[in-house]
Amino acid sequence: MGLSYVYGSRLLVLLTVLIGAAVQTYCVESLGIFSYVTAWLVVGGMGYYWWRRPDVVGSYVLAAGLLWQVGLLIIVLHAKITWFFVPAMAIYTAGDWQLNRLGGRALQVPPLVAAYLFMFGLAVFGEADAYANVLRPPLLPYLGALAAVLALSVAGKRARGSLATLPEWLLLLPGFYLSGGLSLAVATLVVLYAHAGSVLARANRDHDPEQLTIGAVLFVAATAVAYFKLTWGFMDKSLFFLIGGILLLALSWYLRRRNAQVLAAAAPAVAQQTGTPPIPANDSETAEPIHNL
Repeated sequence: MGLSYVYGSRLLVLLTVLIGAAVQTYCVESLGIFSYVTAWLVVGGMGYYWWRRPDVVGSYVLAAGLLWQVGLLIIVLHAKITWFFVPAMAIYTAGDWQLNRLGGRALQVPPLVAAYLFMFGLAVFGEADAYANVLRPPLLPYLGALAAVLALSVAGKRARGSLATLPEWLLLLPGFYLSGGLSLAVATLVVLYAHAGSVLARANRDHDPEQLTIGAVLFVAATAVAYFKLTWGFMDKSLFFLIGGILLLALSWYLRRRNAQVLAAAAPAVAQQTGTPPIPANDSETAEPIHNL
């Protein structure tokens, strides 16, 4: 950690986070304890380093390393696994307050991926209600802690002008407090569709091709889960896969076509802002042949 500060090397930063994860894993697996010293060295030392020198790759690695530390702490404390998302979203909130938007956004990706996978798992397996004992912490303490982190996140988003990303918190709705069955399945599917819709809406507004692709993938994934839930029990399996494949291909084609239209419509505006003349749709129709000039 000290050498990371002295030399400012990305490789040393990555090694420090990885060494911290390895040490903590050994402590938990072999000794049955959680090393708070190791955790604070990673959180405090590398966290402060990241705050002063935000780097996209370093942000990904640091967030993943911190999530690993949190997961091991949950194991040692034998806590409900949903407590994982309180410190995970605290990591996300740190990204809201980072002045460097690329570094802050990169720090938020691993917590969001973890929250999405959890919600996706609830949508697929939550009907059985077999995980109630490991998912439902005491209601008021859990919601109070999550609400406190949410308030800090909203304040950071307002300060940095990124309130448009607030719908990402939809993935943290505590639907696992609902009883298993139809209510939980419907609630999680609604959340997945709302989250995918918010990503697509923001990408269309900002003309962001990367976010358009991510939103399309999330929408297709939610549709696949809904289709599986509605048809698996009664439809012939060959027909299930045939119709499902056609549905997903058609939906993917439509979303790609829609994305292309949005980006094409945004091209003149971008060209006007940058001072670059737009490229004609068909050069043969707008330009004279060279030999006539």
